[in-house]
Amino acid sequence: MADEPSKSETNPEEKIIPAKKILYAELDDEVTTVFDRVQSTKIDDIYIVVPKQAVLFQSLVNLKILKKKVEDLGKKMSVITNDQSGIRLCGQIGISVYNRIDQKGLPILAQWKAHDDKEIKISPLKAAINTIEDETPTRLKSRKLSISEMLQRGKKSSDSILPRGFNIFKRKKTEDVLAPMKETINRKLVLIAPNKQALIALVTISVLVLVIIAYIALPGVTISITPKASVLEQSTNITLADLEKNKAELETHLPQVLSMTPIAITVKKTVQFSATGKLFKGENSHGTLVIYNLFPDERPLIPRTRFQTQEGLVFRIQSYVTVPASRGNVPGKIEVYVLADEFDAYGNAIGERGNISPSKFFLPALSGETQKKIYAESFALMAGGKTVLTKKITKEDLKTSAANMKAVLRNSALDELAKIVAEKNIGLAENMRFELVNNKFAIEASEPRVVVDNGLEGRTQDQFEAYGEIDLRGYYFNKAEVIEILKSEVILKKSPQKLIAKVDENSFSYRVFDVDMKTGHIKITAMLKALEEFDLNPEKEMGAQLVKKIKDHITGKKIQDAKDYIRNLAEVEKVEIKSWPAWAPTIPSVPDNIKVEIVR
Repeated sequence: MADEPSKSETNPEEKIIPAKKILYAELDDEVTTVFDRVQSTKIDDIYIVVPKQAVLFQSLVNLKILKKKVEDLGKKMSVITNDQSGIRLCGQIGISVYNRIDQKGLPILAQWKAHDDKEIKISPLKAAINTIEDETPTRLKSRKLSISEMLQRGKKSSDSILPRGFNIFKRKKTEDVLAPMKETINRKLVLIAPNKQALIALVTISVLVLVIIAYIALPGVTISITPKASVLEQSTNITLADLEKNKAELETHLPQVLSMTPIAITVKKTVQFSATGKLFKGENSHGTLVIYNLFPDERPLIPRTRFQTQEGLVFRIQSYVTVPASRGNVPGKIEVYVLADEFDAYGNAIGERGNISPSKFFLPALSGETQKKIYAESFALMAGGKTVLTKKITKEDLKTSAANMKAVLRNSALDELAKIVAEKNIGLAENMRFELVNNKFAIEASEPRVVVDNGLEGRTQDQFEAYGEIDLRGYYFNKAEVIEILKSEVILKKSPQKLIAKVDENSFSYRVFDVDMKTGHIKITAMLKALEEFDLNPEKEMGAQLVKKIKDHITGKKIQDAKDYIRNLAEVEKVEIKSWPAWAPTIPSVPDNIKVEIVR
């Protein structure tokens, strides 16, 4: 392509910004960062492009400092941004602001209008008035009857049932004679037809008396206490000795020294790899472009000059083309035939993707400013593109597969050895649980041996195979023996006032801190967690003392107060109290009626 003109024809009142005068600020750039970049350039008139919500616009002081520093260097600073807050701040301190640059490189002056603040009236909420209606019981106006009055009323009612002419009580003489008989008759009337209200009252009083007796003499509570527990972590150092190299040492049964057994295997693998080469056997899209030239002189273009869309689709002219020069503000133009490439700018096949609607094109070989002065545009559909793509095996594919195969063999070493150890655990007794020494320094691996058929290069197929082998050697030990050592030390470490409630064997772990392959010794730190809790068994001294202490402090107290007291004891994690009868509000005053049980 011919050289660019030294000077463009523009309006003398306008100003074109060269690309080198523009600096781009990042969203999180501080004042010092932007100033360093301004200081490092030799341009005196600088335009800084600042994105929206940049740190630079978060403070008016920041802009003042930056402006002062730039002016101290004898330079002029302008800002290009769409951030309304930034435009306002720059206007306050006299920094020229532009909101964009047009296609000719001319800065467009930004304008900002202040907006009035809006006021929001907030009405306080009025709290509702809650009214409580208190219903008090009303005293009955009628007088209560005693039991004797009720019996006397029954006696009168019984007298009223005698015949009207019966007058044995009217004659004084007869009344004296029959007085014993009258008493006998009255007694018989009371026994034969007793008053129902009197009977109900008598039964009610009897039941009430029994309840009072039961409440005083028979109440009891059952207190269920869960002892407070804590996690006890135990660790110990153990030496694993090679069974073959250290047989004599292992026969002495030294403490903290256990045997480990060597294991050796050869791993063989065949792995499928995908071909990355591409063969395009479809058809390329084609059409016409109109090339525009804003330069005052002609621009020759050689065959296969690239024109590219923003999506990366590449089209090429097929012959020499000379684009006419511009005349004033009217660009020179020419219509040319173009043909799409097989692959776009990102290495993807174009084919049917090239059948695009009218679009704009730029010349990727030109610089940014020059691309704005010579460009192209299509006004009709591109057509004829078809996608037929096959894969082929490249030389790079074969080379990469060999390297990847070695990595696969090395990375699988630990898993392959662990798989063999897991197979050995099948059918073993509970006291035999083998564990692989999981450490890269405890595993020896040979150099991987890889076979790849180099004759596959250029063959059209999607996948191909690579074969590899590697020799591995490692060690495994009996994890059950290590756990037993840890259990023994857990018992020794526990507090005298506590007992081991549970040993969590699933928490077993270890780490290797020394490997000596020459002597066949590997030193590990093994770890195990256990749960210890206070020994509150009432049959033992500590438990009996605690039960006595609890009974002495809670007898006769309210149940909730008793709960609070027991819960605050250092030995107690949780407490529940069940009382009999259920409505009893207090702990019995008799200690023998208080039962304490330990739950876990």
